[in-house]
Amino acid sequence: MVNIKKMLLACFKYASTNNGQWPQTLESIAGQDDIQIEGHMYIPPKNTVPPQKNVVIYESYQTWGEGINVGFADGHVEFIAQEADFLKLLSQ
Repeated sequence: MVNIKKMLLACFKYASTNNGQWPQTLESIAGQDDIQIEGHMYIPPKNTVPPQKNVVIYESYQTWGEGINVGFADGHVEFIAQEADFLKLLSQ
């Protein structure tokens, strides 16, 4: 969760110096604040979804385990236990 929070903060910092535009890829923020981008998926935020429901960064997975950590466009991170709940958020 801490790493995803760091990635979100780096994205906010990037946007603040790029006219509000989030990075197109996580590689744009790699190397900042000991961020580890490997093993994570990134979707630049969509303005059509409320920030608290807009999935931006999540742990990649091959098979669903106990759950994954997910970062949202408003800066919060949640542990999502049920894959169906995650897929519903992702489809928004």
